[in-house]
Amino acid sequence: MQIESVRMLPGRHRAGDCTTLELVLSCAPQTAAALRPLAATLGAWAASRLAGTLHAEPAFDAAVELEQSAENPLEDLARCHAGLALWLQRAGGHEARWYAITGAEDEHGIRYCLEYDHHEVAASACALALGLIAGFLRARGVEPGDYRAAGAPASEPLPQAVAAFAELARARALPLDTTVLIDIARERDIPWMKGDRPPFESLGTQRIRRNGALRLGYGNRQHVLDGTLCLDRAGPSQRRLLEELDAVYRLLAELGAPLPERAACSSPLRARRSARALGYPVAVRPQSRRVQPARQRVDSDAGLEEALRSLRDLERGFFIERDPAGTLHHLVVANNRLAAVLAEGRPLDIQTVHPELLSVIARLCDRLALGVFVLEVVARDIAAAPAAGGSCVVDLWLAPELDRLIADRALHREVLEAYMRWLFPPGQDGRIPVVAITGTNGKTTTTRMIDAVLRAAAHRTGMACTDGVFIAGQTVNSGDSAGSVFHYQVLQDLRISHAVLETARGAVADFGFAWDACDVAVCTNVTAEHLGQFGIETVEDMARLKQCVLHRARRGVVLNADDAHARMMSVGLRAPALCWSSTTQPVAQLAQAHRDAGAAGKEASFVVVEAVEGLDWIILYTANGATRTPVMAVDAIPATFSGRAAHNLSNALQAIAATHLLGAPIEAARQALGAFGTSYENTPGRLNVVRESPFTAIIDYAHNPDCYRALVAFIDRWPVAGRKILMVGCPGRSSRQAVRDIAALVAGHFDRFISRDSRELVGYTEGELPALVRDELIAHGVVPESVSVVPDQGEAIAHALALAEPGDLVVLCTTASMKENARQQILACRPGQDATGQRQAAQPLH
Repeated sequence: MQIESVRMLPGRHRAGDCTTLELVLSCAPQTAAALRPLAATLGAWAASRLAGTLHAEPAFDAAVELEQSAENPLEDLARCHAGLALWLQRAGGHEARWYAITGAEDEHGIRYCLEYDHHEVAASACALALGLIAGFLRARGVEPGDYRAAGAPASEPLPQAVAAFAELARARALPLDTTVLIDIARERDIPWMKGDRPPFESLGTQRIRRNGALRLGYGNRQHVLDGTLCLDRAGPSQRRLLEELDAVYRLLAELGAPLPERAACSSPLRARRSARALGYPVAVRPQSRRVQPARQRVDSDAGLEEALRSLRDLERGFFIERDPAGTLHHLVVANNRLAAVLAEGRPLDIQTVHPELLSVIARLCDRLALGVFVLEVVARDIAAAPAAGGSCVVDLWLAPELDRLIADRALHREVLEAYMRWLFPPGQDGRIPVVAITGTNGKTTTTRMIDAVLRAAAHRTGMACTDGVFIAGQTVNSGDSAGSVFHYQVLQDLRISHAVLETARGAVADFGFAWDACDVAVCTNVTAEHLGQFGIETVEDMARLKQCVLHRARRGVVLNADDAHARMMSVGLRAPALCWSSTTQPVAQLAQAHRDAGAAGKEASFVVVEAVEGLDWIILYTANGATRTPVMAVDAIPATFSGRAAHNLSNALQAIAATHLLGAPIEAARQALGAFGTSYENTPGRLNVVRESPFTAIIDYAHNPDCYRALVAFIDRWPVAGRKILMVGCPGRSSRQAVRDIAALVAGHFDRFISRDSRELVGYTEGELPALVRDELIAHGVVPESVSVVPDQGEAIAHALALAEPGDLVVLCTTASMKENARQQILACRPGQDATGQRQAAQPLH
């Protein structure tokens, strides 16, 4: 009985809307079958093994889990294991309740998912749950054999395993303050992310509340909390109050708060003199608020000496203050109002507080501008004037641990609800407009176009795409960033007002979503690429995966009506608006398709191409097709090459559709797309035409049949005086059918071919892939002398360029990692040099 593999899904994902572990459990069927008749007593047996270490109510009941089982022994075992692991997490202070059986691996294995709060705690709970089941079976006379969780050491005795789990769980548990804030955020539909959990790093060593980091909202509408302190609202003066006691005294004195007499000290001798002068009892208070204990009451010289010995850092100084007589009261202020009064933990009516103290609170609210704080007051009578009732303010806490202060859980929640109203007043939910772009081809260019339009509309954007992460058009980091980790990076940036997120299928399948919902989702197309990974075996599976992105759209969805699979995605969407785009179909046909798809209840808009006075124009139809708005001529968009690059025209239509659904003005689309070209700087590796050499060169990331189809269609419409030379390559995971399709598409359209290899080969030996391309080209009528096999990509680029003569067109289909290499080699062939860098007579540019 073993857990063969554990995979962490730290984002929302296909199977559920929570952080999840995906497990594969293997077991002999006879061992699994022995569990069902014994399962009724598993919970009580497990609880007895946790007694004194962990406590969970209600007790785990395996019979409840098995009620849903199809009497498959392996499913019985998986349900018991998942239920027990969740129960253990809750016993350790980690909220986790969801699990799902996702399918059988084989007759000995089963795959399932379960929720986690902290991945290390959950993995430990899974290992412990397996040990508990094994111990339970062994105690009932059933030998479970060896049991072990993937990556875990050999099983240890249960008492030690329970103790180790309990210690780990306690160290990683969220504070109750944070848990309640998450519950409130969830109820108010405010996006939240735990700041002390992957993929986030800890906020640093100088923390206010361990495990209490929380991000609420996105972009420039978010707040970052450490415990109950709003970090983005706390300036230097507020932070000083967290660090230095004398800063607190100065502020309270300035605001007229009644304070006890005190003396600043730096030595035991001075402390003793001050204590005697003030009169015992006194309180010893370290200057640094990070030193514990924060306040010690002493009533003699001997007590004073003992208290000073407990302070490790006397050099920073400390205070001796008169210890006033009376009851300690905590005045809890939230959202600029007194929210609770506690007398030694007992709630009092807030109306009992004397107006003079309320005036101090009001002045503190104005000065601090923080959503929650606690004023500590010692008073014989909190309702009396400070002079008469002996009230003294003894402390001020800007990041109070409310869960340790307020025992009444209803009152505790009321205070945090008031704090949340301060963070996000009614009507605010911390969300910024988010656009998610998925599909097989065209995602990156469409993403960049949408970003350009939004920036032209004066929005400050954060964009993550295959090329990197960009804030307001400036590069933050380069490299493939079309996944959830980089989406988190964008969404947590406090500067941005809009997020534009290319959403790759691998990241969705392997990691999940960084966001719970988007405003607009775009699907460019779906093709048979990347099959055989993450359980995606067919194009229909791939379409369902990409449709997960669309299901999270709340405002509108853009579908490419020219793609058969995208057309089928209109069913079951929750977004109220749907915008169809097409480069070939008339609006009437799209309107009929909208009705036929059962989407008549959704507001429809359409972006199409129509002839206007002999020119192709992009037209936007809104209000279910009733309103027609000419957007711009196709010729006005440089990236379309006057319509010859049909795939970029399709990308532009979808960008116009998406930004329309977001409410961007049409003029912003005209301005942005009118300046949107395919230079290397703007769309690196995507139809980059380089004319700075004696011949024309194109760098493109064509890598599947649809990409090559679009590229060939473009090249066929490109005027070329000389020869057409193609460096062709296929990804290392390409199916043999895809290789055959690519060869068939390019054969007959070029004069010379250079076939290169791929680095990451799956199912091919080195050199096999370019040889297969050569053979397929020859099979489609290309003469053998026109095909060269140059496996190394850098050398293949150099070979293609060396063949080029003035007037030729060289098309380099590179991998993403080699596009810069290709560009540099092309630039080395400037007038006066050949491809090898040797001097030659200058030639005119074409």
